[in-house]
Amino acid sequence: MKVIHIINSLGQGGAEHSLLRLVKNSRDKNQYQIISLMKEDFFSKEFEDIGVKVHYMNMKRGLRLFIPFIKIFRIIARYEPDIVQSWMYHSNIILALLSPFLRCKIFWNLRSGSIDHAESSTSTIYALRLSAIITKILNLNIISCSKKGIEWHKEYGFRGNFFYIPNAVDECFFDHDKGSLEKAEENKYIFMVSCVGRYAKQKNHILILDAISILIKEFKDIRISFIGKNMDKNNQELSKHINSRDLSSFCFLQGPKNGLKEIYGNSDVHVLSSSFGEGFPNVVAESMALGIPNIVTNIGDSGLIVGKTGWVISGKADAYQLASKIKEAYIEWKYSKNSWKSRQTQCISRVRKKYRLSVTISKYEEVWTNE
Repeated sequence: MKVIHIINSLGQGGAEHSLLRLVKNSRDKNQYQIISLMKEDFFSKEFEDIGVKVHYMNMKRGLRLFIPFIKIFRIIARYEPDIVQSWMYHSNIILALLSPFLRCKIFWNLRSGSIDHAESSTSTIYALRLSAIITKILNLNIISCSKKGIEWHKEYGFRGNFFYIPNAVDECFFDHDKGSLEKAEENKYIFMVSCVGRYAKQKNHILILDAISILIKEFKDIRISFIGKNMDKNNQELSKHINSRDLSSFCFLQGPKNGLKEIYGNSDVHVLSSSFGEGFPNVVAESMALGIPNIVTNIGDSGLIVGKTGWVISGKADAYQLASKIKEAYIEWKYSKNSWKSRQTQCISRVRKKYRLSVTISKYEEVWTNE
C-alpha cells in the first residue's frame, strides 16, 4: 500500500513522533512518503535514517501554509499513492482542498483534544473554524487519537466518519534494560518529579512551579526536572518564574533530550499539568510503560490513559490540589515501598495491554483498507 502523509512540520511534538513510529514500524515503510509543510526539523534525520522520502515545502508559520498547493499536488500525482493522510488542521485543510483532484482515498488526522480560543494562535483558530465548515461540505474520514477529542470536535460542529485510533508506545519501552534506568547515586534519596513537554501556555508549567513551591516548605528532598523544547536556561521567561519563587536549587532545566535514559532515567513520578489542548499525550503512556506513575490534569485522554494507576485532577485545579497529589505520591514512594512497586507494575501492565504499537498500526491499516 502506497501512502503519503502530509504534516505541518517534523519538529519535536507528539503528532510528529507518532508519525515516525507509525512509519518506522510499518511493514511497508518503503512505500511511505512524507510531505512536510515546513523545513527540516527535529525528526528529519530519523526519517532519513529509515529510508523514507521527505518533501519539504519550506513554508513559514501562519496562513501562508496554504500556498504550496501546486507543488504538493504534483508530488501526489507523480507518486500515485493509494492513501493520502494529513495530520493537524492546516495540513487537513490543504488535503481537503486538493481532494477533488485526487484519485485516492484521503484521511484527516485530528491530534488535539480541544482548542482554547483565548490561548491559541489566530491561524489555528481560523484553521479550526474552516475545518469545521469543510466537514459539513465533504464526507470525510477522520481519524483521532483521542476519544475526548472526537466528542469535542463533534460538539464544535465537525461532521464525518470518525475513527478512534490511540497513540501507542514503541516496543523498545517494554524491551529496554530495566537496570539502565536506575537513578543516579546522587539522586537515590531524592524524590524526582519529571515534566516532559515543550514550553507553552497549554502545558501550564506555572501550576507545577507553584505546587513545588508549596511542597518544599515541608519536604526538602523533592526536585523537579523539566525536559523539552525551550525548557532550558536560555528561556528567560521560565527562569524568571523559577527565580521569583526561589526554586533555582530545586529545578533542573534539561532542554530537549533523546533516549529513554536521558528523558526518564531519574524520574520517580511524571506530572502533566496541561490546561487545554491535549489529545493523547505520548509522554504519559511512555513514562507509564517504564513504570513511572503519573499525576495528570483531566485534559484530553490523559485521565483515560492513567486510569487508577496514578492521580487525576481537574483541568482547572489550583496549585494546592496538585501539590496534595504530589505529596500523596511522595509519601507512598518514601514510606510504602511495596505499594509503590505495585503501582509501578500496574502502570506497565496497563500500557502493555491497551497501547501497544503493533495494535495501533494494524488499526490504521484496517481503516485505510476498509473505508
